[in-house]
Amino acid sequence: MIDIKDAKCEFVMYEGSGLTEPLWHLKGEWQDMPKEDRTKYFTTKERRIRINARELIEDEFERIEVSGEVYEDFEMYATDSLSDEHIAELQSVLDKITEDPAFVVYEQDEQINPESEMWDDR
Repeated sequence: MIDIKDAKCEFVMYEGSGLTEPLWHLKGEWQDMPKEDRTKYFTTKERRIRINARELIEDEFERIEVSGEVYEDFEMYATDSLSDEHIAELQSVLDKITEDPAFVVYEQDEQINPESEMWDDR
């Protein structure tokens, strides 16, 4: 558990909802929030979605073969024709695409201590 004042993440998550809100917003409401409501808040950790070039192209070759648009064993021959250079080029493009903020997801991490306070009572 982490105290609310020590949390450093950008977003917090309400347990099990998958919904996030800015940490600064929760901090603003924390002192007036009943302790029962505080028990469900967690910090988040950021994860970037990555796309694997080899898996992507092999899945696409399989989809093409299953569609019936091509000859038998197309997937095998097409996959065998791929060079490491082709995969590296495609991977470079996919890495650039996934740098966009749309590919960032937040996962539930550490529970925020419901007993913690924003300010010390000194």
